[in-house]
Amino acid sequence: KSGSARDHILGFKGYNGKGEKIKSGGTVVKNVTGYDLSKLVTGSFGTLLVLSEITLKVLPMPVDTKTIIISGFSLEQSMGVIGSALSSSNDPSGAVFYPNDLRHNFVFNDLTHPGSITAIRVEGTKTSTEERINNLISNLALIDKNITVLDSIQSEIFWEDTRSLKVFSKKQKNILRAVVPVSETINLINRLKTFHPTFFLDWGGSLIWLELDYLSNQKIDQIRRRITEVGGYLTVIKSPENIKSSSEIFTIDPIKFKISQNIKKSFDPKRIFNPGKM
Repeated sequence: KSGSARDHILGFKGYNGKGEKIKSGGTVVKNVTGYDLSKLVTGSFGTLLVLSEITLKVLPMPVDTKTIIISGFSLEQSMGVIGSALSSSNDPSGAVFYPNDLRHNFVFNDLTHPGSITAIRVEGTKTSTEERINNLISNLALIDKNITVLDSIQSEIFWEDTRSLKVFSKKQKNILRAVVPVSETINLINRLKTFHPTFFLDWGGSLIWLELDYLSNQKIDQIRRRITEVGGYLTVIKSPENIKSSSEIFTIDPIKFKISQNIKKSFDPKRIFNPGKM
């Protein structure tokens, strides 16, 4: 809900590969002077310049957090409920789906129902979160379903586990990250079943995390093709060293790739920053 990192960088100072000092943005949100280099630099993994100063936009921490956990829904049921919740006036700040085979990774005192996990988070004042949770339970017809409401402490643990990919952390396997239109999520998951991935969904179903036992350049190309056909893109997060050096880590079309190469050349013509990173 709050946006990605690039939405919170107001400005920076740094040095490019020629040793020139660069300043972009400012110290306030409404700053439209010059090129918006902050969004360009964020996520460049230090390949464009060395940062010496960063100005961040910050938001107040929510006073209270609550999470509805619905257990036992199929992927289709979960996506329907998540879509209805996110389009409602109850203002959820997060929604995630874990299939049944990942259920054992979450152990909370209040979470006693078996099956898959569909989680919807609301944040704000204590009165507001309680009212919106009750509204969601009523509006989504969840009263007779297997539901649990996690309090602030349990919610924080649950969402930190999601952010840190806890379900994958104990395995030395390959991890892929796909972002697709929500309308294509179910279709894509069905098309990827032949690869037997372990997966879970974040960002209301738009972000798909995939874990595979075996990965090859050919398999990456096949998975990428299925993802691009539905209007998404793939990033290889974790893979064997031999694949890292020979396969495209990012999904990018030839025109954007050429633009990226020219940007890199203009910032760092001698290619001295983080060689081999991308």
